[in-house]
Amino acid sequence: FQLVKDAKMRLRMLEYYLMLRMIYSDLRILQYVIFIGEVPNNFQNEIREERLYFSFDVVNIREVSYQHFLKSNIPEEIIFSILGDFGNENTDKVVETIIKSIKNNSKTQLQQQKCFQQLRILSNLRNFVPLIEKIMESIALYIKEENDPLFQKGLNLGVEQGVAKGIEQGIEQGVAKGIEQGIEQGVAKGIEQGIEQGVAKGIEQGIEISIKKMLTKGYTVSVIANLLDLNEEEVLYYLD
Repeated sequence: FQLVKDAKMRLRMLEYYLMLRMIYSDLRILQYVIFIGEVPNNFQNEIREERLYFSFDVVNIREVSYQHFLKSNIPEEIIFSILGDFGNENTDKVVETIIKSIKNNSKTQLQQQKCFQQLRILSNLRNFVPLIEKIMESIALYIKEENDPLFQKGLNLGVEQGVAKGIEQGIEQGVAKGIEQGIEQGVAKGIEQGIEQGVAKGIEQGIEISIKKMLTKGYTVSVIANLLDLNEEEVLYYLD
């Protein structure tokens, strides 16, 4: 998934292709970059050099019908409906349908609450302010914030950032707006940190899997270190 243009994206995709080809040499490899924001003008998805040609596909999620994601029975997939193409359908009805589908397909209250919070974040990637407000109001009907673990985590982060003072005053004065601001800022920060930690963990696991796969194919530690731009000590570390 990609939100903004990255000047090194083509090289990164080529690097990913080479790593996948070394490990899965007998499989056909197809690569896609899915933009969840606007696709930049003149975006290049290929490399043309002497004796080298490489390309990958680019998908603009906003050109994909929201129905494609809505057909899923997995809430974590259904949430992407909010980024899809609504066509000529009524926005209010589409949003209501998405929310009901997440609610009906969630197996636990925790899963439902997490998906609704993720839906809030994704909705902000759309440039339709009235739509975002409708989504916020609709989701609020289904979320019990005092039981939401993401809310609790966001609240703690809000305390560190000084948001707690506004929340405390809001509670004392009965002003729900202070709480809502604390939730939105705290949860956004919590999700951002979670994504960063998750990506880092995923990269570590990917390197470990790649090293072990290459060892089974007969690559030496020295060769693996050279291919993955590591030193031999780092390669041995992943084998412990």
